[in-house]
Amino acid sequence: MEQLWTRHASAPLESPHTLLCGEGGMSKTISCVRLWEELLEESENAPLPIFIPLNEYNAATEEERKSQNYLYRFIAREYLDDARLTAELVDALNQLFRAP
Repeated sequence: MEQLWTRHASAPLESPHTLLCGEGGMSKTISCVRLWEELLEESENAPLPIFIPLNEYNAATEEERKSQNYLYRFIAREYLDDARLTAELVDALNQLFRAP
């Protein structure tokens, strides 16, 4: 995880996505949460960290996971405390994700 912090601080990654795998108890979740907290403290131009527990993703049906709105529904429910996915929210999230 130290390399992720160092690489992020020195130069943006070519791909903004990271997958962290390992056996249970290896502190994957703690490492992700620490990275998430650090990214949240950076400037407005920092990457937007979204933490989706794998067990929750796996609990969703394949149809739900393939849905274009799976991520948006997760954000609405977990980060905005609102299970409704309105057109206004989708538009706002689309703008957020397209911002440089």
